[in-house]
Amino acid sequence: MVCAAGSSAVAQEKVDMTEFVTADQIVAPPAEPTYEPMLSLNAGAALTQNKDVVGAIDGVSTLFSLGISGGLLYSNGNHTWKNSLTVDESWARTPALEQFVKNNDQFEIESLYNYFVLDWFGPFARLSLNTAIFDTEIVTAEPVVYDITRLDGSVDTQTATSLKLGDSLEPLSLNQSIGLFAEPIRSKPLTWKLRIGAGARETFAEGVLAVNDDADTANVVEVIELDNVYQAGLEAFTGAEGRFDGGRFTYAVGGTALMPFLNNDDQDRTAVDLLRWGLKADVTVAVTEWMGLNYGLKILNDPQLLDAVQIQNNLLLTFKYTFIEPDSKDLTPSEKAAELRKEADEAETKAKELREQAIEEDKKAEELKAARRAKLSALNKKAVQDAEAERDAMAAEAAAAKEEAAKEKAEAEKAKEEAAKAKADAEKKEAALAEAKAEEEKAKAEEAKKKAEEAEKAAAEAKEKVEGAAGESAENTAVEGESAPASE
Repeated sequence: MVCAAGSSAVAQEKVDMTEFVTADQIVAPPAEPTYEPMLSLNAGAALTQNKDVVGAIDGVSTLFSLGISGGLLYSNGNHTWKNSLTVDESWARTPALEQFVKNNDQFEIESLYNYFVLDWFGPFARLSLNTAIFDTEIVTAEPVVYDITRLDGSVDTQTATSLKLGDSLEPLSLNQSIGLFAEPIRSKPLTWKLRIGAGARETFAEGVLAVNDDADTANVVEVIELDNVYQAGLEAFTGAEGRFDGGRFTYAVGGTALMPFLNNDDQDRTAVDLLRWGLKADVTVAVTEWMGLNYGLKILNDPQLLDAVQIQNNLLLTFKYTFIEPDSKDLTPSEKAAELRKEADEAETKAKELREQAIEEDKKAEELKAARRAKLSALNKKAVQDAEAERDAMAAEAAAAKEEAAKEKAEAEKAKEEAAKAKADAEKKEAALAEAKAEEEKAKAEEAKKKAEEAEKAAAEAKEKVEGAAGESAENTAVEGESAPASE
């Protein structure tokens, strides 16, 4: 493919500037992991026909453009990872050049990772690739003289109607950056973004040609041969974006700069001399849901690659068809970011409420534990007090019982003593009585003995009397016996 003569240097050398982080790239993390793919096709066309028009060449002019936008956004907790693909191509044909020529050719892949320390601040890491898909060639209606300055300093002069500037995928630029991002202001009309950190870029452009025309040489077009560029240093960015009229008008502007303390400049220029800076602006006015007017501006100053300020303007009326819509298809990138941040804020608020509730529950649990411990302590204390009171009561009762027992013992001892005394008195009395009785019995015995003796004496006397009487009776009987047989 070819590009028309008169295109700026940007048409031959891909504008390689660090893209600013948009609002849909810096999004607050949702509560749950999400995958949001997106794929859309943009197309535009223009057709102009002139015949006998003053100031115009007779014939048909044709322009058409084609663009592809794709991406995959992954979000999980504090982590977000956005991958995007952008392809912008356009071709034109005029009566002056009876062939289609390339006037825009951009291919970009970007991967951006964010970690949210806060909902508006955190570290990031970014990788990107920029190149052109098709060959780049200058085509003119008439032969043009080209002075080509080679890398070794030699000048090669060519006269031709076409000059090839680069092959497919040339030049190819890689960009890497890591650092901190912030969004101090966030609203629909205005979102302000900041980024600072370490940045590096590698542009593989050895052998690629770029137009660097000198206005003082009217009949010659100066062309230089480019070399590879490697840089690393401090990178900073600031930008703003917003929307009005319900999203019909959206804008995004930003500026970036890279101070390359490390570089491969063969002229030994300072980092200040090699300061690489760029500006970018995009404005979109939506006519309908599927049609819009887009304007884009890119300005890049890259002294080590090309000693000229590269400027690119694009104004296109495009038609859009979306094959894969993200879940938040009705939201612009800023609104989507705000919605996700709102969800994250609500999730954080809910989590905070749950944490506060948990803290309150823990506090209540601690209070209940303390109350239980206090109650248990009180119960234990009361139990101890009751036990001590019971012990004291039992001790008092024991002491009282002991005292009562001692008293009773004393009384028993006293009673015993009294009993002993009474017993002694009784025994003494009984002994006296017994003695008296014994004396009485003795007296009685003496009297009885006396009576017995008297009775014995009387008995003896009676015996003697009886024995005397019996003798007399026997004698009388014997006499009577002797007298009886004679009478017979």
